[in-house]
Amino acid sequence: MDNYELLLKTQLADYQSMCDLLLEQKKLLLDERPQSMQEINRRMEQLFMKLSRQERMLEKFAARGENDEKSLGGLRRQVKALTEENSALAKNKLQFISFNINLMTCSTAGNSYGQGGNDKTDTKLKIFDQSV
Repeated sequence: MDNYELLLKTQLADYQSMCDLLLEQKKLLLDERPQSMQEINRRMEQLFMKLSRQERMLEKFAARGENDEKSLGGLRRQVKALTEENSALAKNKLQFISFNINLMTCSTAGNSYGQGGNDKTDTKLKIFDQSV
């Protein structure tokens, strides 16, 4: 087995690990257990860096004319789709948190549905705005 085949097998395993981590992250986002997210995000960051290095190495092999990445294509698409889903879930959670903070602090977002839209917001200092 040459270096190129070994690299492809390693990258295939790493992409599968990334898919598993993304699925675990999605489950945590849906179950609302943010405490466990820190460890998963750390592991994902390390795996992303490793995959990035592998991609650069594959580019060198591709420059030499070796290209047999068909098995990686499906996993790459799956990683991309899961990443987009998790990003949307995280954005939704952050909007919900922001909404609840505004609700607790009696901050208003203004009426953007009226004619011409009203983009003025309440600028009074709230309890959360004060320095500690």
